[in-house]
Amino acid sequence: MSSNPPSILEMEGDIFNAPSGSVLMHACSVQGAWGKGIALEFKKNYPAAYLIYREYCMERLRKPGTHDIPNKVASYPPRLFARYPVGSTFIIPPQQDDQMRGRPAHWIACMFTSYDYGKRLDSPHVIRINTAAALDDLKMQLDRMLLEQSEGTECPKELFSCRFNSGLFKIPWEKTRVSLEKAGLPLPLTVVYPPNN
Repeated sequence: MSSNPPSILEMEGDIFNAPSGSVLMHACSVQGAWGKGIALEFKKNYPAAYLIYREYCMERLRKPGTHDIPNKVASYPPRLFARYPVGSTFIIPPQQDDQMRGRPAHWIACMFTSYDYGKRLDSPHVIRINTAAALDDLKMQLDRMLLEQSEGTECPKELFSCRFNSGLFKIPWEKTRVSLEKAGLPLPLTVVYPPNN
C-alpha cells in the first residue's frame, strides 16, 4: 500500500504488553504445537487463539497440499516446492475468551517458516526462503485488511514481533531482520526482545 513502509524499531520489553489492536508476529511450524520458547508463552497468554491455530494445522495435516514458494533469498533454486501452509501466514483475530482472561485485543500472526521443529526442523536456507514468503503473505493480508477498514471492518493498528526464527529455529536475527526490511509491511513494526538478550 505505502511506497515508504514504516521503519522497524527494536526495543527491550515484553511483546505481550503491546497495545490493544496490535498484531503479534511469531514463527511456528505446521505441527500444531506451541510447546517451547516464545510459542509456549503465546499458548499461555492466548489459549483460545492456540486452539484455533492447532485446528488450522491439524486440518492441513489431515488434507496435505503443496505449493510453490519463490526464492527471494538466493538465486538457486529459483522456486521451492513446499507443503502448505509453509511459507504463509495465518492471522488469528482477537479472541473474546482470551480478552476475558485479561489479555488485550491482539491479532496473532502465525508465520509458518518451518514444516516441523526439533530434529526435523527445515534447513536454515529453507527457513529463510519460507520466511520471505510468509512475510509477503502477511503484507498481502494486511494490505487487504487496511482496504476493508474503510468499509467499517476492524483493522490492526501496528505490528509487534519477537526476534522470530532466532531461538529454536536457529536463524541469526540479522538475517531475518533483512527479510523484514525487504517485506515493506504497511504498519509500524516494533521488534521486542527480552532483557539481557
